[in-house]
Amino acid sequence: MIKIENIHKSFNGRAVLKDVSGTFEKGKTNLIIGASGTGKSVLLKCIVGLIQPDTGAVLYHDRDFTRADRDLQREIRREIGMLFQGGALFDSKTVEENVMFPLEMLAPQMSRSEKVDRVQFCLQRVGLEQAAKRMPSEISGGMKKRVGIARAIVMNSRYLFCDEPNSGLDPLTSIKIDNLIQEITQEYDITTVVVTHDMNSVMEIGQYIMFIHEGQKLWEGSNDGIMQAKVKELNDFVFCNKLLREIKNG
Repeated sequence: MIKIENIHKSFNGRAVLKDVSGTFEKGKTNLIIGASGTGKSVLLKCIVGLIQPDTGAVLYHDRDFTRADRDLQREIRREIGMLFQGGALFDSKTVEENVMFPLEMLAPQMSRSEKVDRVQFCLQRVGLEQAAKRMPSEISGGMKKRVGIARAIVMNSRYLFCDEPNSGLDPLTSIKIDNLIQEITQEYDITTVVVTHDMNSVMEIGQYIMFIHEGQKLWEGSNDGIMQAKVKELNDFVFCNKLLREIKNG
Protein backbone atom coordinates (compact mmCIF):
# COMPACT_ATOMS: atom_id res chain seq x y z
CA MET A 1 0.00 0.00 0.00
CA ILE A 2 1.11 3.54 -0.78
CA LYS A 3 -0.30 6.64 0.91
CA ILE A 4 0.27 10.18 -0.30
CA GLU A 5 -0.51 12.93 2.17
CA ASN A 6 -1.02 16.62 1.36
CA ILE A 7 1.42 16.75 -1.56
CA HIS A 8 2.28 20.24 -2.80
CA LYS A 9 4.69 21.03 -5.63
CA SER A 10 5.48 24.30 -7.41
CA PHE A 11 7.87 25.21 -10.21
CA ASN A 12 9.05 28.81 -10.56
CA GLY A 13 6.23 30.00 -8.36
CA ARG A 14 3.52 28.11 -10.25
CA ALA A 15 1.62 25.52 -8.22
CA VAL A 16 1.46 22.21 -10.09
CA LEU A 17 0.17 20.00 -7.26
CA LYS A 18 -2.11 21.37 -4.56
CA ASP A 19 -2.71 19.36 -1.40
CA VAL A 20 -3.12 15.95 -3.07
CA SER A 21 -3.83 12.97 -0.80
CA GLY A 22 -4.91 9.40 -1.49
CA THR A 23 -4.33 5.71 -0.84
CA PHE A 24 -3.24 3.15 -3.43
CA GLU A 25 -4.03 -0.34 -2.15
CA LYS A 26 -2.07 -3.47 -2.93
CA GLY A 27 -3.65 -6.11 -5.10
CA LYS A 28 -5.57 -3.43 -7.00
CA THR A 29 -4.97 -1.48 -10.19
CA ASN A 30 -4.87 2.14 -9.06
CA LEU A 31 -5.23 4.77 -11.80
CA ILE A 32 -4.29 8.45 -11.86
CA ILE A 33 -6.23 10.13 -14.65
CA GLY A 34 -6.61 13.62 -16.03
CA ALA A 35 -5.95 15.73 -19.09
CA SER A 36 -2.45 16.58 -20.28
CA GLY A 37 -0.76 19.22 -18.15
CA THR A 38 -2.90 18.67 -15.07
CA GLY A 39 -0.07 17.40 -12.85
CA LYS A 40 -0.55 13.64 -12.92
CA SER A 41 2.94 12.89 -14.28
CA VAL A 42 4.50 15.24 -11.70
CA LEU A 43 2.56 13.39 -9.01
CA LEU A 44 3.92 10.06 -10.27
CA LYS A 45 7.47 11.44 -10.18
CA CYS A 46 6.93 12.65 -6.60
CA ILE A 47 5.71 9.20 -5.58
CA VAL A 48 8.71 7.35 -7.07
CA GLY A 49 11.23 9.90 -5.79
CA LEU A 50 12.26 11.53 -9.06
CA ILE A 51 10.92 14.85 -7.77
CA GLN A 52 10.90 15.99 -4.15
CA PRO A 53 7.54 17.50 -3.14
CA ASP A 54 7.65 20.90 -1.46
CA THR A 55 5.48 19.63 1.39
CA GLY A 56 3.63 16.43 2.19
CA ALA A 57 4.59 12.79 2.55
CA VAL A 58 4.76 9.60 0.48
CA LEU A 59 4.42 6.46 2.60
CA TYR A 60 5.32 2.98 1.37
CA HIS A 61 3.70 0.64 3.89
CA ASP A 62 4.14 3.37 6.55
CA ARG A 63 7.76 4.08 5.54
CA ASP A 64 8.11 7.80 4.80
CA PHE A 65 9.95 7.92 1.47
CA THR A 66 10.11 11.72 1.41
CA ARG A 67 12.08 11.89 4.66
CA ALA A 68 13.97 8.62 4.44
CA ASP A 69 17.72 8.39 4.83
CA ARG A 70 19.81 7.02 1.98
CA ASP A 71 19.62 3.40 3.16
CA LEU A 72 15.82 3.41 3.43
CA GLN A 73 15.47 5.15 0.07
CA ARG A 74 17.67 2.48 -1.50
CA GLU A 75 15.60 -0.26 0.15
CA ILE A 76 12.33 1.15 -1.17
CA ARG A 77 13.71 1.78 -4.66
CA ARG A 78 14.74 -1.88 -4.89
CA GLU A 79 11.06 -2.75 -4.39
CA ILE A 80 9.86 -0.50 -7.24
CA GLY A 81 9.31 -1.60 -10.84
CA MET A 82 8.66 0.98 -13.56
CA LEU A 83 7.06 0.64 -16.99
CA PHE A 84 8.03 3.76 -18.92
CA GLN A 85 5.81 5.36 -21.55
CA GLY A 86 8.07 4.59 -24.49
CA GLY A 87 9.32 1.28 -23.12
CA ALA A 88 12.83 2.73 -22.57
CA LEU A 89 14.51 -0.43 -23.81
CA PHE A 90 18.20 -0.47 -24.64
CA ASP A 91 18.45 -0.74 -28.43
CA SER A 92 21.83 -2.47 -28.22
CA LYS A 93 20.62 -5.23 -25.86
CA THR A 94 18.48 -8.25 -26.63
CA VAL A 95 15.09 -8.73 -25.01
CA GLU A 96 16.51 -11.00 -22.32
CA GLU A 97 19.45 -8.65 -21.69
CA ASN A 98 17.00 -5.77 -21.20
CA VAL A 99 15.03 -7.79 -18.65
CA MET A 100 18.21 -8.88 -16.89
CA PHE A 101 19.55 -5.33 -16.56
CA PRO A 102 18.01 -4.60 -13.11
CA LEU A 103 19.41 -7.88 -11.79
CA GLU A 104 22.88 -7.02 -13.08
CA MET A 105 22.73 -3.62 -11.37
CA LEU A 106 20.89 -4.41 -8.14
CA ALA A 107 21.26 -8.13 -7.37
CA PRO A 108 24.99 -8.94 -7.11
CA GLN A 109 24.19 -11.75 -4.67
CA MET A 110 22.45 -13.78 -7.38
CA SER A 111 24.41 -16.25 -9.45
CA ARG A 112 24.37 -16.07 -13.23
CA SER A 113 22.16 -19.14 -13.50
CA GLU A 114 19.70 -17.70 -10.97
CA LYS A 115 19.47 -14.49 -13.00
CA VAL A 116 18.90 -16.41 -16.22
CA ASP A 117 16.16 -18.50 -14.58
CA ARG A 118 14.45 -15.39 -13.23
CA VAL A 119 14.57 -13.66 -16.62
CA GLN A 120 13.15 -16.74 -18.36
CA PHE A 121 10.35 -16.94 -15.80
CA CYS A 122 9.39 -13.27 -16.30
CA LEU A 123 9.48 -13.56 -20.09
CA GLN A 124 7.27 -16.65 -19.89
CA ARG A 125 4.85 -14.73 -17.64
CA VAL A 126 4.36 -12.05 -20.30
CA GLY A 127 4.34 -14.56 -23.18
CA LEU A 128 7.66 -13.60 -24.73
CA GLU A 129 9.94 -16.55 -24.03
CA GLN A 130 10.32 -17.12 -27.79
CA ALA A 131 11.54 -13.53 -28.31
CA ALA A 132 14.39 -13.66 -25.77
CA LYS A 133 17.19 -13.38 -28.34
CA ARG A 134 15.55 -10.74 -30.51
CA MET A 135 16.49 -7.05 -30.52
CA PRO A 136 13.98 -4.30 -29.66
CA SER A 137 13.99 -3.20 -33.31
CA GLU A 138 12.70 -6.65 -34.26
CA ILE A 139 9.56 -6.67 -32.09
CA SER A 140 6.26 -4.77 -32.15
CA GLY A 141 5.19 -1.91 -29.90
CA GLY A 142 2.97 -4.17 -27.83
CA MET A 143 5.80 -6.66 -27.37
CA LYS A 144 8.08 -3.84 -26.22
CA LYS A 145 5.53 -2.93 -23.54
CA ARG A 146 5.47 -6.57 -22.41
CA VAL A 147 9.27 -6.60 -22.24
CA GLY A 148 9.01 -3.47 -20.11
CA ILE A 149 6.56 -5.23 -17.78
CA ALA A 150 8.87 -8.25 -17.50
CA ARG A 151 11.77 -5.95 -16.62
CA ALA A 152 9.61 -4.10 -14.08
CA ILE A 153 8.76 -7.28 -12.16
CA VAL A 154 12.10 -9.10 -12.48
CA MET A 155 13.23 -7.86 -9.04
CA ASN A 156 10.06 -9.27 -7.40
CA SER A 157 8.74 -5.72 -7.15
CA ARG A 158 6.24 -4.84 -4.42
CA TYR A 159 5.23 -1.69 -6.30
CA LEU A 160 4.62 -1.34 -10.03
CA PHE A 161 4.31 2.03 -11.75
CA CYS A 162 3.10 2.37 -15.33
CA ASP A 163 3.32 5.67 -17.20
CA GLU A 164 0.82 5.72 -20.08
CA PRO A 165 1.26 1.98 -20.79
CA ASN A 166 -1.06 2.08 -23.82
CA SER A 167 0.53 5.04 -25.54
CA GLY A 168 0.95 4.34 -29.26
CA LEU A 169 -0.88 1.00 -29.18
CA ASP A 170 -3.96 -0.09 -31.11
CA PRO A 171 -7.15 -0.72 -29.05
CA LEU A 172 -6.87 -4.52 -29.08
CA THR A 173 -3.24 -4.52 -27.96
CA SER A 174 -4.08 -1.90 -25.33
CA ILE A 175 -6.68 -4.20 -23.80
CA LYS A 176 -4.15 -7.05 -23.70
CA ILE A 177 -1.63 -4.83 -21.88
CA ASP A 178 -4.32 -3.68 -19.43
CA ASN A 179 -5.32 -7.27 -18.70
CA LEU A 180 -1.70 -8.31 -18.23
CA ILE A 181 -1.08 -5.48 -15.77
CA GLN A 182 -4.19 -6.40 -13.79
CA GLU A 183 -3.35 -10.12 -13.80
CA ILE A 184 0.18 -9.50 -12.51
CA THR A 185 -1.13 -7.09 -9.87
CA GLN A 186 -3.57 -9.64 -8.49
CA GLU A 187 -1.34 -12.68 -8.95
CA TYR A 188 1.57 -11.18 -7.00
CA ASP A 189 -0.55 -8.98 -4.69
CA ILE A 190 1.47 -5.88 -5.53
CA THR A 191 0.56 -2.18 -5.45
CA THR A 192 0.15 -0.94 -9.01
CA VAL A 193 -0.23 2.72 -9.98
CA VAL A 194 -1.05 3.56 -13.60
CA VAL A 195 -0.99 7.08 -15.06
CA THR A 196 -3.29 7.21 -18.06
CA HIS A 197 -5.79 9.23 -20.06
CA ASP A 198 -7.08 6.13 -21.86
CA MET A 199 -10.78 5.74 -21.01
CA ASN A 200 -10.71 2.09 -22.10
CA SER A 201 -8.17 1.44 -19.33
CA VAL A 202 -10.31 3.38 -16.85
CA MET A 203 -13.37 1.28 -17.58
CA GLU A 204 -11.50 -2.04 -17.87
CA ILE A 205 -9.13 -2.03 -14.89
CA GLY A 206 -9.87 1.09 -12.79
CA GLN A 207 -10.42 -0.47 -9.38
CA TYR A 208 -9.36 2.80 -7.77
CA ILE A 209 -9.29 6.03 -9.76
CA MET A 210 -7.90 9.41 -8.76
CA PHE A 211 -8.91 12.29 -11.03
CA ILE A 212 -6.49 15.23 -11.11
CA HIS A 213 -7.55 18.61 -12.50
CA GLU A 214 -5.31 21.68 -12.42
CA GLY A 215 -3.15 20.08 -9.74
CA GLN A 216 -5.98 19.10 -7.42
CA LYS A 217 -7.73 15.82 -6.70
CA LEU A 218 -11.35 16.51 -7.61
CA TRP A 219 -12.70 12.95 -7.44
CA GLU A 220 -11.78 9.43 -6.39
CA GLY A 221 -13.65 6.18 -6.74
CA SER A 222 -13.89 3.10 -8.95
CA ASN A 223 -14.89 2.45 -12.53
CA ASP A 224 -18.27 1.32 -11.20
CA GLY A 225 -19.00 4.81 -9.90
CA ILE A 226 -17.41 7.03 -12.50
CA MET A 227 -20.44 6.99 -14.80
CA GLN A 228 -22.59 8.47 -12.01
CA ALA A 229 -20.07 11.05 -10.79
CA LYS A 230 -21.40 14.58 -10.33
CA VAL A 231 -18.11 16.45 -10.82
CA LYS A 232 -18.35 18.66 -13.91
CA GLU A 233 -14.63 18.60 -14.71
CA LEU A 234 -14.57 14.81 -14.49
CA ASN A 235 -17.64 14.48 -16.71
CA ASP A 236 -16.12 16.86 -19.25
CA PHE A 237 -13.01 14.66 -19.32
CA VAL A 238 -14.74 11.28 -19.36
CA PHE A 239 -17.57 12.14 -21.75
CA CYS A 240 -15.71 14.28 -24.28
CA ASN A 241 -16.37 11.44 -26.71
CA LYS A 242 -19.80 11.67 -28.42
CA LEU A 243 -20.46 7.93 -28.03
CA LEU A 244 -19.77 8.01 -24.30
CA ARG A 245 -22.03 11.04 -23.90
CA GLU A 246 -24.83 9.12 -25.58
CA ILE A 247 -24.23 6.12 -23.31
CA LYS A 248 -24.35 8.34 -20.22
CA ASN A 249 -27.51 10.09 -21.33
CA GLY A 250 -29.15 6.76 -22.07
